Amino acid sequence: MKYKIGLVLGGGGAKGAYQAGVLKALKEYKLLKHVKMVSGTSIGALNSMKVLENDVDGAVEIWENVTKEIALSKSSFLTKIKTKSMFSREGFKKLASEKIDLEKASKSKVECYVVATPLTRKVKDAPTEFLVNGKSKEEILDYLLASSAIPVVFEPVVINGIKYVDGFGVSNVPVETLKNKGCNLIFVVPLRNESDAYIYSDDDTLIVDFVGNTNGKNMLDQTLDFDAKRCKERVEAGYKVACTLIEKLIKERVIGVHFYQKIIIKFREWFSKKKRENYYSLTKEELDNLNK
Repeated sequence: MKYKIGLVLGGGGAKGAYQAGVLKALKEYKLLKHVKMVSGTSIGALNSMKVLENDVDGAVEIWENVTKEIALSKSSFLTKIKTKSMFSREGFKKLASEKIDLEKASKSKVECYVVATPLTRKVKDAPTEFLVNGKSKEEILDYLLASSAIPVVFEPVVINGIKYVDGFGVSNVPVETLKNKGCNLIFVVPLRNESDAYIYSDDDTLIVDFVGNTNGKNMLDQTLDFDAKRCKERVEAGYKVACTLIEKLIKERVIGVHFYQKIIIKFREWFSKKKRENYYSLTKEELDNLNK
């Protein structure tokens, strides 16, 4: 079977630092270069831009230097009343203009979809997924702002006359987006301690789930905790989980990387007719041992 490899980056605000650590490991093990499609919601959409740029080091740098002032810019009282939101997006826009090459992302050969939630009943078929490739910098920025517009925290974003908010209302971990587009090996990076990505695994789809145990049990845990020190710890946690899981998959002969960097998937099947499972993650015990 030929594998089309996808990467899913879920939403979770400040917990997105964890994804930067996973991306670092995927790059070091020569796996990230084989990813053909990416889907992202909220902060996962922002991290996906660094995948399109092929700049994982830049993603880590952003997260290790983030501040609450950047992520949660203050706004005037009148602005809060007018926008019905607590914070401004000016810090986010500044970070995007200085640290993300949206033009390069647009030209990437890796196909990327950003998920956002429409606030409308008038347009029944309002789109919820936005293809980044081939779009202008202004359009991509709108997608990123819309996908991460947490209600009340940030104001909605208007795209083609329709108001949009954070993509969690559609899919906080958009695995189905990539499965529907033909990906049959999908790396998933949720930002909660629990994951239901296993429901997408079947005889034709292999799911590798980098779920950890330091990201909280619900969507709000640590979501607005943009403290540089704690974000750096999350980067390290994601890296440790990813390295451990990848080593486990290599040891179990689920995946391998050839000496000339060609990826080999489930090569144990060459030696055995035994049916292989199609969902992989670290067990609770394995995760607990990482934190000792």
